[in-house]
Amino acid sequence: MVIALVEAMRDNGHNYQRHLHVTAIDVDPRAIHMAYVQLSLLHIPAHLMVGNALSGEIQDHWFAPAHILGGWTARFALRQRREPVAETAQRATIATGPTSPSQGAVPPSHEPGASQRSMPRQLSLF
Repeated sequence: MVIALVEAMRDNGHNYQRHLHVTAIDVDPRAIHMAYVQLSLLHIPAHLMVGNALSGEIQDHWFAPAHILGGWTARFALRQRREPVAETAQRATIATGPTSPSQGAVPPSHEPGASQRSMPRQLSLF
């Protein structure tokens, strides 16, 4: 999936080495080793960890060469200093607005033209 995303970014003219950072975790060290080789050969910045994503337990971790050469550790530290987590969460709450439904909202079943919509049909290949 990551490699497909990188190819799509490259095809659309985006520099994935500057605008994408991968953080991957898996319980199987072999999977992480394989991902490390692939991401390193494609020069994709990445932080790869052996551990349990559900419990948060990390046993080992590696940084891909593109992570080191691109200065991603410093970039993340600078971003954290500029934009603390609390400010980000507060701005996200303000941007989403109130959680209660608005007064003038129309229920979906009473939307104009809702009954006129037909289900899309599957296209025939032959």
